[in-house]
Amino acid sequence: MNLELQHDELIEITSSESGFIMIAMVAIVLPLLAIVGSATMSMNSRSSRLTGELRQEKALIAAESGIDECIYRASTAIGLSHGDSFERDLGGGMSFSVKADLLSADGEDNDDDKNIDEADENVFRVLVTGHFESTQRRLVAYLGPRSGTGSMPAALSIQNPSTEITIKSGCLISGNNTNIDGSAGDASQSTYGLTIDTPNTISALSSELSSSEATLVTGIGGTPSLGVSTSPIDLAAKKLEVQNSANIVLTGNEYEGKTFGNAATNDYKIVYRSGNLTLKGGTKGAGILFVTGELHTEGTVRWDGIIYVLGHVEIHDNTQIRGAMVTGPSSEHTTLEGSTKIIYSAEAIAGASSMVAGKFTAFNGWQEISRY
Repeated sequence: MNLELQHDELIEITSSESGFIMIAMVAIVLPLLAIVGSATMSMNSRSSRLTGELRQEKALIAAESGIDECIYRASTAIGLSHGDSFERDLGGGMSFSVKADLLSADGEDNDDDKNIDEADENVFRVLVTGHFESTQRRLVAYLGPRSGTGSMPAALSIQNPSTEITIKSGCLISGNNTNIDGSAGDASQSTYGLTIDTPNTISALSSELSSSEATLVTGIGGTPSLGVSTSPIDLAAKKLEVQNSANIVLTGNEYEGKTFGNAATNDYKIVYRSGNLTLKGGTKGAGILFVTGELHTEGTVRWDGIIYVLGHVEIHDNTQIRGAMVTGPSSEHTTLEGSTKIIYSAEAIAGASSMVAGKFTAFNGWQEISRY
């Protein structure tokens, strides 16, 4: 009987402990389940938010592509016309639609001065809707006309006062105005052979030249023809202008025997290169060339127009530049060797400037109207 009692007590104690363990497990597991559930809901919410943000970004990229398309069209023979509308499928669920209106031709007073279609309203308003699947974003941008480059301060203008200038015998930097065909141009449009930007001085520029190099820089004011440019060219703005309106974008760093325009047939181009560029024998071009890196030439190379270079310049052999060249504030040396000639040409500069003058490519950013 004592054994039976002990057995019953054991069963009672065991049952009591099992109940306690169950309660303890529930007390531990329930908070864990709550935490896991909360974390899952949070991650789902975050994932949904990120998906929504990605859709918004893709719709914005599509809308910006529409603005880029307008700037490109404005820079080419296609141009922009009042009332133009077009759309493009970019693939991957992305697309854009564009409506362009010339404010000086829309019959409205757009600047609240009680005058309609006046000269200061000569700007395109571009409305772009970017799409990614069901997500849309609307932007407005304004494109104004370019005034053109106009005259240049010298055959070669440098912006870095520490630039090392090397001009070998047989080379020439001339500010004497010369036509594209080599004949003498209007002498009243002649300029300096070499200039540096203010506040630097002619004496500082002269110190960069040896006595023999000085004789190879001609133009107004005698030999050496040196000057100070009081209106420095804004190369950052010029870079953006050329980048936005380029009809040739060079993706390689070396070209040989290529043609990028022809001044003789009035075929001028806007050429942009992000990085270093080497032009080799047989290469010729006309128009505006902007190089963000270094520029090297080898062999017989010809360019008629304006060249902007942010990096170093090394011109060798028989390179002929008719127009003007500008080197940037980071350019540490400019070297001319062989029979290289940089000769100022108002005719070539005017031809190159015609590629941007009057074209509605002046862009100052966009503003968002709505997103949905």
